[in-house]
Amino acid sequence: VAEGGARDDVIAAALLHDTIEDTPTTPEEIEKNFGREVRTLVEAVSEPKHDASGRELSWRERKEAYFKTLESAPEDALDIVAADKIDNIESKLAAFEIEGPSLFKRWPRPASEYLWYHATALALVLKRIPNHSLTKRLAEVHAHEKEIFS
Repeated sequence: VAEGGARDDVIAAALLHDTIEDTPTTPEEIEKNFGREVRTLVEAVSEPKHDASGRELSWRERKEAYFKTLESAPEDALDIVAADKIDNIESKLAAFEIEGPSLFKRWPRPASEYLWYHATALALVLKRIPNHSLTKRLAEVHAHEKEIFS
């Protein structure tokens, strides 16, 4: 996102994008330390772990809830999503070049589910920020991912 000239708040949110999902840090702590805008963006790009009743969501349910939130999230959140998916895909492709098919043993889900996830993210990014440079790059890396992992 920084390469695309994003504001400091967007860059900070991009760096913190997994904080709520992967640590005990709360949205309130993010706001206290980084401001309301960063909190809003980090929350927008965070997957919920539970539904409104407290039931733990499955992998697919978390992803679907994430996409639903992103449909109306600030456009800056889509910049973060695109950059994150580009990084994830490029990391998997680089690992595959080194490890070959043994890489799949480390994946907790089948390749088809990651392809669905990235295709759905791409469709949302294309819909919301079609002319952004990250959108084009995400489309390119996802096409390469499909060639390798389909």
